[in-house]
Amino acid sequence: MNFRRGHQVIVHDPGLNDPFTTPPTALTPPVAYRRWTVHPQNSATFIMQRITQYIDSAPNSRIDALHFMGHGNLGRIRIGRERFSSQNVNLFRALRGKVRYVVFFSCRVGGDTRGWVPRNHFRTFGARVSEATGANVVVAQQDQEYTYNAQNIIEFGTWEGPVDVYNPSGGWSAYQAYNPFRRETPLRLENLIFG
Repeated sequence: MNFRRGHQVIVHDPGLNDPFTTPPTALTPPVAYRRWTVHPQNSATFIMQRITQYIDSAPNSRIDALHFMGHGNLGRIRIGRERFSSQNVNLFRALRGKVRYVVFFSCRVGGDTRGWVPRNHFRTFGARVSEATGANVVVAQQDQEYTYNAQNIIEFGTWEGPVDVYNPSGGWSAYQAYNPFRRETPLRLENLIFG
């Protein structure tokens, strides 16, 4: 993924630092229009205010993509001292009309699509963020892997397992949801965002 293309903002949680080195290796997000490693004590409200300031400084106060890089779980992502989840999804309304794609580079954020919840239903976190922002939202259903290069820059590479893309009209597209009867196209994020 070329994060330098267009106007993209990356928000990175330092919890992604490599815990298997002593001391933990401090990692940084890839170069983009704007990138920010949040402080571990930043609140969700503060983080959203800062993101809005970054976007307001972009041409036309609109960006192509907002990427979150942090640890996730079913329907939530940890950023700073709190998490974004269905409990505070209303914070995303500050981004309405300002971003075309919201991407969660996190484990299992899209894993809240249990069998009894239709994927296009606004009870899922990805769908609710899409409805709140008016943007397309990308979430993975299972654990994601990442590495880092010699400059300690995070590299997510390709997506692992099923990925869902929600749109603000309540629709969704499935990528990489392999089963014996159907095989979706692998998700090429840059193509999705820029065509």
